[in-house]
Amino acid sequence: MKVNTGMEQSNPSMLSDKASFELNLTLKEILGAIVDIIGYIILIISAKQNINEILQSQNRTETPDEPSPAPRTAATATLFFMAASVIFAQVAAARLREREINLQAGITTGSIIPNINMTTGSVLSVLGNILKVIGTQQRASEPTARVTII
Repeated sequence: MKVNTGMEQSNPSMLSDKASFELNLTLKEILGAIVDIIGYIILIISAKQNINEILQSQNRTETPDEPSPAPRTAATATLFFMAASVIFAQVAAARLREREINLQAGITTGSIIPNINMTTGSVLSVLGNILKVIGTQQRASEPTARVTII
């Protein structure tokens, strides 16, 4: 049985510029989503490390000599979230530019405001993720860091 991916019906080299542009942006969005999902998987691993740390601490009276891996793992997850937000912001900015060009050329009608809002939100997300990366890296570098919540 052959799976229909939609690409069988058209040759990618035969796509119009608009279709090629849209296809590339959609593929970037998929990449961003995959990077985000990887970040969440890493965050789940960090949470499991936190759980193990909490349960093990109930069975001992002294603080362990080795730092918990959970804060460093959580910090790694935030790097993936930041990368995904950058990809999404690039796509939003490209769609904003495309919308502006199409409105000026009279190719399309409607408002540019939704695209401005999506692009602004995406840029703010990048800035927020940069702060999360900085904070989690700072927390992970503390010698007594045990549990990190993002």
